[in-house]
Amino acid sequence: MHLGNGAITPACAVCSAGLAAAGLGTAWVTLKQSGLTGSRVLKAAALGTLIFGAQMINVPVMPFSSAHFVGGVLLAALAGPGLGALTMAMVLLLQAVGLHDGALSTLGANVINMALIPAALVAWAQARRKTSARVMGMVGAVSVLASVGAIAAETALFRGQAMGSALAAFT
Repeated sequence: MHLGNGAITPACAVCSAGLAAAGLGTAWVTLKQSGLTGSRVLKAAALGTLIFGAQMINVPVMPFSSAHFVGGVLLAALAGPGLGALTMAMVLLLQAVGLHDGALSTLGANVINMALIPAALVAWAQARRKTSARVMGMVGAVSVLASVGAIAAETALFRGQAMGSALAAFT
């Protein structure tokens, strides 16, 4: 579900980068308040590495797009929403810079879609003490649907043309 170059307008890229920075800043503050330990960081790093590897397996869906494992909910559920969001953001940065999977211009939108939305939904479930595997599976499904809705909004935002050409920019 990475958005690639040209998928969103420059104005949307700036807005989404600002929102992503605010979301990651909030994650950092809540993480510092909850107490960050070395073992939690190592656990998140190991999970991030596994998710990075799992996301290397892409399944073609249609021209210009593919599907792969989405690990935002898994990271947020196992490492905590704040650390999960920050770890997923690092995974996305490495994918954009090292593998050209996604783009730096769309990194903010990709962080919102694959790190912040899943982390927020996991935090919501945890606040209600709903953390069973079944509930987290449902959170994962809802997270994908919410991210798809966000992608539709991001590709349409500030665009004066039909959305069909924007959909071709998915990677």
